[in-house]
Amino acid sequence: MTRRSHRRASCFGGSQAMSDPMVIEIAGSSQHLPSVSVPIQGALASASVDILPAESPAELDELAQLDEQLQIAAGDSGTPPSAGHRAEAADLRFKAFTLDLLKSVRLPTLRALGTASLEPLRAAIAAITEERDAERCAACHIILGGALRLRSERKQGYQRAQLLIEATRAFDTAYGIYATLRHAAAGEVDLREVGMADAITRGVGCRPAAPCIGERDGTMLVARAVAGPAGTNSHLLERAVAYLRLTRAGAEMQSWAWVSSTNNLACALTLLGNRTPAAAGSAMLTEAAQVLREALNAHAAGYRREERGSTLINLAEALLSMAERETPDLRTRKIERAFTASSVALLSVVPPALAWLVRAARRELE
Repeated sequence: MTRRSHRRASCFGGSQAMSDPMVIEIAGSSQHLPSVSVPIQGALASASVDILPAESPAELDELAQLDEQLQIAAGDSGTPPSAGHRAEAADLRFKAFTLDLLKSVRLPTLRALGTASLEPLRAAIAAITEERDAERCAACHIILGGALRLRSERKQGYQRAQLLIEATRAFDTAYGIYATLRHAAAGEVDLREVGMADAITRGVGCRPAAPCIGERDGTMLVARAVAGPAGTNSHLLERAVAYLRLTRAGAEMQSWAWVSSTNNLACALTLLGNRTPAAAGSAMLTEAAQVLREALNAHAAGYRREERGSTLINLAEALLSMAERETPDLRTRKIERAFTASSVALLSVVPPALAWLVRAARRELE
């Protein structure tokens, strides 16, 4: 999707190859858990925080619906216990690896995560590439996201919002790495062909639970187009939106085509909405969030549940984009939910030994 302070990918896993000329043309152009009204169960359980009065009943209702969907997703995203000696050995390796990494960036305790300087950690992140050491890079981003989240709980207003935005970006990056590694291990993505740097760092990859890297469908091609100069190809995005709406309308909700076109449509709407000023752009962002909430409902009903992480990452980006156009109170609430969405997504792929960093809350420091 659109990039602000960091590079992130913009595509979901694709449906079957599509031969639309527009697509070909695009390809060639290239406290507690943030304030949710209901305590999230399972992996991210914490005390609830009351929502401040929304600006309208409709906005309050939308936030309540989103909270319910995030609660359901969190309840299903807990990392399962290790099975067998091989998995237990992997857990032990990650625990030792994480402790060594925390010490190396001078954050050896949970209290240090919430109070100590983050400069050694930021320097470590700057020195790492996903291609050279993907696991270390992902772990560093998880540490950064957890530390920023802890610090956000002591702040209010603009400062809290900025910390949560950066934490969301950090968790998004970690999710992308782990999702790509998981599917590479399953033989679904060949990183020897695309390269980790191409798949993640340069934004040509995805945040998928399915391999869009090697497929030539709408979102993959839109992602390539927007990797170029910002603001170009808006007319192609408009046509992509129309195309994906038709594809989605003609697919069964339980099918891969429906989930794929829904996520792809949300990505295209978010990209185009960010480029479109005033009410028209806001309406596109609202539609993006709405279709993603529909996808979450489908996942909760048992349809393509393994793709929920990608839907949550796309939702987080849409919410951050919407937040930029909101009043201060509503902006913070949408940023909080974006962070929650990225946290729940990350818990679906993170190694068990690192999950505590995603769940860490300030109350554990006291």
